[in-house]
Amino acid sequence: MKSLKDIIGKAIGLNYEKEIIISELDLNKSTRYNIKKELFNNYKLKPFEEKDLDILITFCEKCGDDGQIDNIEHFVERRFNGILFFKDTTLIGYMWWHDMQSRGYHYDLNRLPIKLKNEHEIYCELFYIKPEHRGQGIALYLLSEIHSKWHKDGYTKLYGYVNTDNISARWIYRILAWEEIRRIKEYSIIINKEKRKFFFYGTHPKDLYLFFSINMVRFFRRKILKLINLGSLLF
Repeated sequence: MKSLKDIIGKAIGLNYEKEIIISELDLNKSTRYNIKKELFNNYKLKPFEEKDLDILITFCEKCGDDGQIDNIEHFVERRFNGILFFKDTTLIGYMWWHDMQSRGYHYDLNRLPIKLKNEHEIYCELFYIKPEHRGQGIALYLLSEIHSKWHKDGYTKLYGYVNTDNISARWIYRILAWEEIRRIKEYSIIINKEKRKFFFYGTHPKDLYLFFSINMVRFFRRKILKLINLGSLLF
């Protein structure tokens, strides 16, 4: 027997995209990974600064990662926090993070059931390392260094998500003591020839209510903003 979610999905043309795992990390817990830091002396990390934008965009273009350029420009515009990874002086990757002090609207935190409860919690995303630097323990080293720094800075908990089919990333986060909170399925729908993404939190009636209430708020907010912009043009 089909669930209510399947019936609604078929009726409005929802298409399944992927499943994601939302996870959290308690920074007060110890990791199971013993790091031999002497193996990674030539790998460094530094906070992203606005002057780094051009080199980061060039990096994405060379890696064939053009799809992330819009995201990065969006983050920079809203002054979100970034971290760059280097081997000696060569950029090899990046990641981004968001806390309650970060400015601007955050798309993921608006649509996912992740809420930063206080100034000691972080949402992190878009951890990327060039393929030739993977599979050597480098990602584990860099992430453990970041976790250690955040812990020293007074942060206590991290949140993030990973796709279920990204086995290597899931393995890395498990070693670093990240714990799965829940799994969520992502769907898309075409509206006015534009692809829009939605999350289904589950099949429980509360989840369906949450799905529709959040997306109706997003829909009406978008319409109101368009009307305000139209009014400003007319007057």
